[in-house]
Amino acid sequence: MGNRSIWQGENVRLRGIEPRDYETMFQWRSDSDAYGKVDYLSLPRSFESFKQAMDEAVSKGPDGDNYAFAIENREGELVGEAGTFGCNRRMGTFKYGVFIAREHWGKGYGKEAVRLLLRFYFMELGYQKVTIHIVSFNERSIKFHERLGFQMEGRLRRMSYVNGHYYDEIYLGMTREEFLEKLG
Repeated sequence: MGNRSIWQGENVRLRGIEPRDYETMFQWRSDSDAYGKVDYLSLPRSFESFKQAMDEAVSKGPDGDNYAFAIENREGELVGEAGTFGCNRRMGTFKYGVFIAREHWGKGYGKEAVRLLLRFYFMELGYQKVTIHIVSFNERSIKFHERLGFQMEGRLRRMSYVNGHYYDEIYLGMTREEFLEKLG
């Protein structure tokens, strides 16, 4: 495999989150329209409290196979973040989320980042299934995952409350075999 990192694709690299990323990530959370599609909106927070929470999480490191990644482009610019959670080695299942900053939409960064992440979890850690849940109004993310080869697995009605309305949660999944066929 030479000197090439498994975390490096053609256009993006996954890496650990660094203190230099905090300011940008804090700004992303201020974009209620973009960030509100991937996480629940919360009360306003000071940068200092955000920094303290990030320092604690970063210094703690991985929690089993649960991990937060920074996504940067070839120029070293932070373009998004991804994280795995709900990792269950016994069952071989995990969940993940991904966020690409609005100004970087449509450049292929999300697809490549997801491919790198899934390749590691399927081929190196031995997981057999990934699941993602998306709030039903986030049609862009649903279509993105369907194009990657994720299969619709279910819909839980009225599970999310956003901006005065209840929305369904959409569950999509992909097996290791489907990954190898579509993205491997």
